[in-house]
Amino acid sequence: MGLTWNDINELIQQNPILQFAADQIKSLGIEWLLSLYQKGKSRTVDEELVLCLESALESFSKQFALEYDDTMALSLLDELKARENLNQNDWRNILEAVTGLQFDEKAVESWRDIMDRMISEKRLVVLRDYIALQRGRKHTHRNSAYPRILTSKPALPPEEYIDRSEYDKILQKVQEVKKLVLVNGLGGIGKSTVCRKIFHTLDEQKDRTLAWVTYHDKNLLEDLRKQLFYPKEGKNWPQRFIQFLQQDIEDTAVIFVDNINAAEEEEPFLQELANANCSVICTSRITEFRHYETVQIDFFSMDDCVRLFNKYYCGEFDYEKISRIVKKAGRHTLVIEILAKIAKAEGYTLSELEEQLQKKGLDLEGIASVEMREDTLIGHLSRTFNTEKLNAHQKRILYCMSILPIERIPYRFKEWLGLPNRYNLNYLEKHAWFVSDKQGYYMHPVIKEVVKRTVEPQKDAAVLLLKNLTAEIPYKENPDFEYSMQIISFIEAVLPNIEVVQPEVLAQAFYNISLLYGQFNYNEKALFYIEKCINLLNPLDDQKELLGCAYNHQGFLYYFEYKDQHAEASYRKAYQIRKKLKSKKLLAQTESNLALLYQGMWKEEKDEQRKRRYLIAAEKYQKEALKVFESIFHGEEQSNLASAYNNMAAIKNSLCEN
Repeated sequence: MGLTWNDINELIQQNPILQFAADQIKSLGIEWLLSLYQKGKSRTVDEELVLCLESALESFSKQFALEYDDTMALSLLDELKARENLNQNDWRNILEAVTGLQFDEKAVESWRDIMDRMISEKRLVVLRDYIALQRGRKHTHRNSAYPRILTSKPALPPEEYIDRSEYDKILQKVQEVKKLVLVNGLGGIGKSTVCRKIFHTLDEQKDRTLAWVTYHDKNLLEDLRKQLFYPKEGKNWPQRFIQFLQQDIEDTAVIFVDNINAAEEEEPFLQELANANCSVICTSRITEFRHYETVQIDFFSMDDCVRLFNKYYCGEFDYEKISRIVKKAGRHTLVIEILAKIAKAEGYTLSELEEQLQKKGLDLEGIASVEMREDTLIGHLSRTFNTEKLNAHQKRILYCMSILPIERIPYRFKEWLGLPNRYNLNYLEKHAWFVSDKQGYYMHPVIKEVVKRTVEPQKDAAVLLLKNLTAEIPYKENPDFEYSMQIISFIEAVLPNIEVVQPEVLAQAFYNISLLYGQFNYNEKALFYIEKCINLLNPLDDQKELLGCAYNHQGFLYYFEYKDQHAEASYRKAYQIRKKLKSKKLLAQTESNLALLYQGMWKEEKDEQRKRRYLIAAEKYQKEALKVFESIFHGEEQSNLASAYNNMAAIKNSLCEN
């Protein structure tokens, strides 16, 4: 009797790294793979594993002139199930136990290569194409082990960082088990900087799990999902994450959530976060969260403010004059930095800077020390920045930066905007609109609001930005998860600023996003975007090739959702479009997909007449696909052709049996 799903699931729970092909299956994501078997779209787990192992052993035996018999695959499976981990020596021991012969390291490497090829070419029948999309994912779920650093690390604080007394207060609280800390203060006062410093201090100790999540658009759960490396896949991700957060994560872990400027009634997931089994540190301009201890980030002393100004200004030093400037800046860290940088860039003396502040009416003294409203700060800064001196290129840069998420923007931003050089970027950075470090450019949230008030929307620049961001995520077999998700977050931030005057641009963006979400097993989001893509493309006469691709991808997504009727409808639409376009290779792909679909429908159908109809349809489409693949590849060893032969053999065999 073969193993049941429960047997396999129990084995994996007990032996998290148990795999039938070690490194190969690790790259596929064993949890996802076995979930397909659970849904009943294939043979039993044992049967599928044995079929794959038989093919690999047969090929291996031919290569090394070994005597092969049918019991070897079963013996190999038994050996695999008896082990918790697999390494090079384990594979040698297993092969020697099964064959009764001895093998050197080269032979073991050959075995691993054969297994990898069998998985990619045979695709275990129904997993044919989807496994190709899944191979090499860096975010594969692990049942027990998870990375110590759960997200990308935040940038180090700038060299001009000045120690704060609040640093020790927050760090002391973190040393206690499971603390909820709200780091509160005005925008630009230095909340994030001091927390970044704490993150890197804890990271150096190498003994804590850490995460840094930036809050974006009043959807904390989505920000966590996009930015966390673990856990990742599956529709039940929220439930899995809550379990991880409240049960599995160790109590010494620390999760930082930066810039969470939403009240608790606006952000319901804050309550779940408050129930975490670890410490949570939030930075916010909100003054109070229930269950959180508040650490108020206060203004610098006058001496520290003067020192900070002087570090950025690098000019004449006059304590009294700088003190007067600092008072007008309300001892506000961000304002001090901006004024010092502008003064340096414009070549102002301290006296000339004071005159400029007087002329523009910037005087925050007395307001900041009580409770400066955010609007007051943005209003004063809007008058401080000289937008009249900006050229068209500089305005395009600022506008595009202001609509992107609050995180580092890669240096490729220059190419995304089609800038010939860095002159305008350097000018804006010198004038304090943003900063740069090894990770890219960063615009402070307060300055983003200033830009939105002072710079007119640049719609053409947004369209160009969208086009080039879309080009960053073309289809590839092994996409980089972290970079891909960052680009998706950029595109999703730009989309609300695009008018539907160029639907083909939007459609291509939706299509590329859907492909990636499909590869990362976020089928719900993938279906959402492919539907938006199709709705935009249907009225267009000059975008039929992309429409065919969209319908084919939609069918593919439905197939792995086990919505066979929906998949059939989408595939047939793709088939009709590609037939009219006379695109042989694309048409063959859809035909092969239809054959695979009808094979699955045949297996599940109980009515004998319909069963045979499905099987005949599968044969028809697979035969058409095979003919095209043979004409294209001319006998080359190619995975599509190998899969087509494999599927045709399975169909022929089923027809004979029926």
